[in-house]
Amino acid sequence: MIRLRVAIVAILMVAGVVLAAFAFHLQRIPDWPGLLINLSAGFIGAALIFVLVDLLLRGREEHERDKLRYLSELRVGEQAVRRVAVVKLADMNGLINCDLRGINLEGLSLKGFDFSGADLVEARIFGADLPGAKFIGSNLRGADMRGAVLTAADLRSAVLDDADLQGAHLEGARLQGASFKGCDLRGANLIGADFDDAALRLGKVENIIR
Repeated sequence: MIRLRVAIVAILMVAGVVLAAFAFHLQRIPDWPGLLINLSAGFIGAALIFVLVDLLLRGREEHERDKLRYLSELRVGEQAVRRVAVVKLADMNGLINCDLRGINLEGLSLKGFDFSGADLVEARIFGADLPGAKFIGSNLRGADMRGAVLTAADLRSAVLDDADLQGAHLEGARLQGASFKGCDLRGANLIGADFDDAALRLGKVENIIR
């Protein structure tokens, strides 16, 4: 494939140079030099556009490969590897509105990270340090968030159905519009949190701190 790309560029460039040379030798013939120069410029321009488009496409392909690799590392990698992977994904805008189902953030320190709109179904967020993190509109159905530090986190309109938030720290968190159906909030700290009390009662709320 690479050889084909090189061959196409080479053919276009050679054609452009040959036409320019002909134009130089036909200067005494009316109209022909101008026509050949225009054709030469067209071939050379096409070669340059081909190179630029190829570089752009290859960059996107590399970007997607890296993204898939980091997502894989986030699911099965060791803690140090997962930490690097999540930082890389954040730099690539690979956390917002993305498919992050089953990722493992257990024990990671991710202050202020933005997971808004992400699909985090059954994600492992056990004991993660996420103060000020954003999960606006995220799907956290069935996620393991036991003991997670989510102080001042933004979980507005998040889906927390069947999630396990036992002992989680949600002090000052924004929970307006969040869904808590079947959510286990036993022992969670909700001091200063902003939430819909009626929605909260759809979950398990024994011994919560308010």
